[in-house]
Amino acid sequence: MMGSEYMVKVLAWLLSIVGAAGVIAGLLGFFGPVVISLSPWISLIVGFLLLLSGYGLMTRDLDEI
Repeated sequence: MMGSEYMVKVLAWLLSIVGAAGVIAGLLGFFGPVVISLSPWISLIVGFLLLLSGYGLMTRDLDEI
């Protein structure tokens, strides 16, 4: 059981970091230079969803798994 707790925590951190990068890239696409070739809306929405899912996994009680 100990290995799955660490895997969930690593996944939560990974989702949060990728989500934060997506939100930053989306905001830069709106207010500054185009960082990626996608629409800033897509980057912002997907980044926000990934950030929320990572935060939700971080705050989750691991006894439920």
